[in-house]
Amino acid sequence: MEDASVLDRDAARVVLVDGDGRVLLIEMRDPLEPQRGWYWVTPGGGREQGESKEECAVREVFEETGLRLEQRDLGPVRHEETTEYGFEGDLIRQHQVFYVVHVDRFVVDTSGWDAAELRSQREVRWWTRDELSTTEESVYPEDLIALVTPHR
Repeated sequence: MEDASVLDRDAARVVLVDGDGRVLLIEMRDPLEPQRGWYWVTPGGGREQGESKEECAVREVFEETGLRLEQRDLGPVRHEETTEYGFEGDLIRQHQVFYVVHVDRFVVDTSGWDAAELRSQREVRWWTRDELSTTEESVYPEDLIALVTPHR
């Protein structure tokens, strides 16, 4: 039997990588539990009713960064995971897929953030691979560096 206190949702996230190998991340926290601290995530979020994972990825990137992608830009799913986290009093079990998209560096436009994003997100910035591999800050997914490291 499903635990009624857990909200199950599907999500799509996009690892945006610029020409210099930098990755765009968004800093966020749970506004109801600020003591848990800030952490960094890729653009993305929950799928809406009837929306494909590709449609969700394209919509979320535009809403959170102002960048317009096409579904054909996404390529194959590069990582999949299920994670549980608390947010604004709910426990969320999220099955999420990740795409890696190479883009020209752009100026982020956060004017599309919704009310929950405005409450929980504060900064967007480009991270180098060195920064990702040495930071002591929390970055998700935990194996993000493997997704952006070229295979030899």
